[in-house]
Amino acid sequence: MWGATACEVRSITSDRTYTVCIYPQAKRDTGFLHRRRQLCSLSYTDCISIVGQGEGAVLILDEKPFDAILADDVLSLIPDVAEGRRIDYKASLPDTGEKGVRSFLNDVCALANSAGGCLVYGIAERADSESGAGTGIPESISGVGDVNDDDLIRAYQQRITQCIEPVIIGHRIRFIDGFEGGHSVMIVFVPKSLFAPHRVNYQGKKEFYVRHDRSNLP
Repeated sequence: MWGATACEVRSITSDRTYTVCIYPQAKRDTGFLHRRRQLCSLSYTDCISIVGQGEGAVLILDEKPFDAILADDVLSLIPDVAEGRRIDYKASLPDTGEKGVRSFLNDVCALANSAGGCLVYGIAERADSESGAGTGIPESISGVGDVNDDDLIRAYQQRITQCIEPVIIGHRIRFIDGFEGGHSVMIVFVPKSLFAPHRVNYQGKKEFYVRHDRSNLP
């Protein structure tokens, strides 16, 4: 009703699933929770992860201009905004070897070919108690180490512009500090591209990728 868009959200802390209606004229950080025929306010800074991955999905990092994102905004993702189609957590910066560079390019390409989103480096995931594998649930700020922000931003931007075809317009990279222990994180914003499909052209290998849930698919 009233042009609302519905999507499913799941509270990781309570493991309950709700239907959220997002109203175009409402503030972007507020949806409406329908439960037991009651209409209640639900903030996106509360514990939700996107289940349906519909166009109505809202990330906390979408709510501010990219240059205005602060440490508190990043901390609000922990522990309840899990990885999904539009957000991917990495405990450390990409390795500078061929495998690390290719993985970075694949991640950027997949987001551009899908719904866009953010790669957040410097956030550790909760490990599965049995397998030890990452669960996609952010657990803590691991940080990206003591690095030269400007040099790294130029290097990553150069890789994106030189190794992804056609060029992705509007991608942004920045480091955010202000965390305990002097840690900082790096965020790579990738828009949903109007010029998709894009492909990675690196070391003689050309591949297309899209983002599905927490994974990249060729």
